[in-house]
Amino acid sequence: MRQFARRTLLLLFGAVIFWYGMEFLHESGHMFAALLTGGKIEHLGFPLLGFSRTEISPNPHPALVAWAGPVFGGVIPLLAYLAFRLARLNSYFLHLFAAFCLLANGAYLGIGSFDRIGDAGDILRRGCPIQWLWMFGVVAGVIGIGLLKALQLPPVRPKTSSAASESDR
Repeated sequence: MRQFARRTLLLLFGAVIFWYGMEFLHESGHMFAALLTGGKIEHLGFPLLGFSRTEISPNPHPALVAWAGPVFGGVIPLLAYLAFRLARLNSYFLHLFAAFCLLANGAYLGIGSFDRIGDAGDILRRGCPIQWLWMFGVVAGVIGIGLLKALQLPPVRPKTSSAASESDR
């Protein structure tokens, strides 16, 4: 029972770290694009529950700034993962994080386009064809799923009955 509790807490903690890490990179994309195009960051919010948000005013290039969040939020972790692979380093955390970021940002734009929510709504209001958002969602999703399928976890060694009973005490 203890092992189950430990694994559950680790999973929850990991999910929170992944979520806020993904949101940080996503919002960093908005901020970098805004600063590079002459925008001014008015507010950056990371609520405990809910979605992060970057308020920019003036925003001379709102479509570019809207696209920058999901693109930066998916590409930066992927590039970090690929750099590790090129250096022949292995990081399960980075591998899984890159997959998570691609899946989250791809789903955010692809699915968000149907209800025109968040960045998807901003992008569509600026005249971008909805098919571009779907394509981004599909490409990011396929790469993210491919990373998950390629993830090679170390084998789990089954415990003997006497070792299992001792660890549960």
